Amino acid sequence: MRQPSCRHGGFTLIELMIVVVVIGILASIAIPAYQNHVIKAQRSDGTTALMDLRMAQERWRANNPSYTNDIGDLVGVGPTSPEGRYNLEIDEGSATATRFALTATKRADGGLTDAKCPSLTLTYAAGEVTNGPDGCWRN
Repeated sequence: MRQPSCRHGGFTLIELMIVVVVIGILASIAIPAYQNHVIKAQRSDGTTALMDLRMAQERWRANNPSYTNDIGDLVGVGPTSPEGRYNLEIDEGSATATRFALTATKRADGGLTDAKCPSLTLTYAAGEVTNGPDGCWRN
């Protein structure tokens, strides 16, 4: 008489190891992509803050003979970005009747480190706006 084979349900060690490897490969692709997306989203705080600072400079210039070098003169903006990820400044001595230069520098406590774009710049000169560094203003 034959004895019935007793096979218990479940997974073998090899099958479990294959699943672990597949999950590891997916995670190694997904995590850096997600971090890159988060960095770009955080960078938009700096670009938006610089645009707001530019508009405040234009409002100031409408009532004064030149742009201001003091961020404290401007209404509606402060020395940090709205989300607090960037320190804002008007480059020293850059403001004249026709030009100004602005910089947003990533704060140490401002989220993930942005190695590609640690600071953002906006320069306005005689009607022309220049943004920098290259590639940092596009998402």
